[in-house]
Amino acid sequence: MDSFTSGRDFLQKIGLLASGVTTYFDSLKSERRCKLAKDISFRIEAKLRDSTTDIISEHIPELNGYDVWAGDGHWHSHATHDKKVNDKYYATGHLYGLNLRYGGLHHLQTSDQTRKLKEHDISGLKRLSDDELRVQAPKGRKVIWIWDKAGINFQQWFHWKNRSGIYFISLEKENMKLDDLAIPLTYDRSSQINEGVTADALCGTSQGVSVRRVTYTDPATGKVFKFITSITTGDVPPGAIAQLYRMRWDIEKVFDDVKNKFKEQKAWATSEVAKTTQAELICITYNLTRRFDTLIKNDHGIE
Repeated sequence: MDSFTSGRDFLQKIGLLASGVTTYFDSLKSERRCKLAKDISFRIEAKLRDSTTDIISEHIPELNGYDVWAGDGHWHSHATHDKKVNDKYYATGHLYGLNLRYGGLHHLQTSDQTRKLKEHDISGLKRLSDDELRVQAPKGRKVIWIWDKAGINFQQWFHWKNRSGIYFISLEKENMKLDDLAIPLTYDRSSQINEGVTADALCGTSQGVSVRRVTYTDPATGKVFKFITSITTGDVPPGAIAQLYRMRWDIEKVFDDVKNKFKEQKAWATSEVAKTTQAELICITYNLTRRFDTLIKNDHGIE
């Protein structure tokens, strides 16, 4: 085990600079190896369920019928040998999901590498199949994605909800025009989980579909938040909507670990397959770290 600032640094220090490039780095563009990395990554991610306490089930039992994911885009600096497009380099983007029940990091997609544009999150999400967004959830189980404002598209939310039981939660945009419908939703104001909730209502949108808006005042700071979601039934309390969006911050902390602790700040190679393999290896590393952290806590009492 050692510390290397780059792949070239690794080969140089172990004396393989002349012969190791093909063995170690040309294989990154192998679709077969990429598929293997994806499979290993998912298996390790699933293993976290064996040793991690599900805090959502423990504290919000109303969500027991849902898989819960925080999602976001994350960017690496362009690869050394990436070519300029329109006289500029474009960063390499990925969409990731963090399982909020078990803490596993999951790679969803690499950004569009054909046009080399800085792809918007919702554009990447729409390129995913419903099965990919469900992340192997069993039939009949619902899936919640908590995304920032870059994941908002009401028409797409409607299709995901009705086709495949995929729901989204986000934060209302400042310039968003939502019309309150006639009947607000009722909720238990005495329940501890709904502390801070001041309104819960169905709203009409310019795209002709309805969404739910939860107005929440942070008891500690007095700051008002307006959350929007395609979960329009009252089986999920409005306070849970607010709590889930707060938990979305966990994926931002993961990205900070990837950047500053794992030193993954730059794409390794130019092809989309190679960049996808890098993302899967990042997930493998992060999830192994989480599993090790959990095991030494459970088996040895070390935190």
